[in-house]
Amino acid sequence: MVAEGLTNRQVTRCLAVPSHTVSSHLWYALTKLNIASRVGLARLKAAREHAE
Repeated sequence: MVAEGLTNRQVTRCLAVPSHTVSSHLWYALTKLNIASRVGLARLKAAREHAE
């Protein structure tokens, strides 16, 4: 959802989870993928979709 451009607040509403949960999971995902920003995540998603 974040890679598609949704904000943390929007993801929170869609999933009905606390905003801290979204922030934490996003931080862990970015760290694991070695990506510094939401923009980097969107670029990775686009690259993977293009490779398919």
